[in-house]
Amino acid sequence: MTWETGLFLHKIPYIKGGAGPRTMVFFYGGSALLTSLTKSSIKNYLNAVRQYVPQGYTYYIFGYEEQPAKDYSLNQITDDFARIIKTEIGTAIIVGISFGGFVAIRFAAKYPELTEKLVLLITAHRFSANGERKVNRMLELAKQENFYALIKEYSLLFRRPWLNLLARFFIWKNKEDILRGLKSSDAIINSLTGIFSEDVRRNFACLNVIQAKTLVIGGTLDQFFGIDEFKATADAIKGAKLQIFKNETHMLPLERKSDVSKLVKEFVANT
Repeated sequence: MTWETGLFLHKIPYIKGGAGPRTMVFFYGGSALLTSLTKSSIKNYLNAVRQYVPQGYTYYIFGYEEQPAKDYSLNQITDDFARIIKTEIGTAIIVGISFGGFVAIRFAAKYPELTEKLVLLITAHRFSANGERKVNRMLELAKQENFYALIKEYSLLFRRPWLNLLARFFIWKNKEDILRGLKSSDAIINSLTGIFSEDVRRNFACLNVIQAKTLVIGGTLDQFFGIDEFKATADAIKGAKLQIFKNETHMLPLERKSDVSKLVKEFVANT
């Protein structure tokens, strides 16, 4: 497996893998707001996304600024990503994962010429009420600098109880390494306050502008996005396809890995 990593615009970390004339770009989820792409295991990121990439594709994983300013915003991230894709990559299939879907929605609406297709994976145009409570709880823990509890809040989301127990043990056993891989407390707080704000509610207005073929994937028990949010997102994008997995949580891509990867690959490969 070959890969490369670096910084775009001297501030946006990326990982590049695969090979081929067509391109997929993954806007990563909230974990990339919390953890440093340059300090964390690159192998983990590659394993998380390459399952969705058909043969013959080059793919990129975009992270987020290591030291964002207090006014860090969805529009800033969207425009930065557009500059990178326009100058370095070219038109691509955009995959927004979890929080990355907020950016992907705005990107596809504002830059249709750069968006070949759009995949919204475990994401929607806004959080559910439960999701907003969880994000507020995460921000509260960040301000208290209780990062161990913050990681557990974000990670113990599996449908199967034994997987949550296993994840809890893994976090405890690797506590020091995990905490060492986090961004600074200021960076985490600036990201959470600047991005998970009222500005998120403006995403809905972007949906009916999107021209790209779109696939929305979610689970009925997702802790951040509800079935109403998934449906509203797909309904507002012309011709969008919605795939809901019954009784699956925000860990759907892990617990139903083969089903989800097959769905995404078929959507990506079909013309």
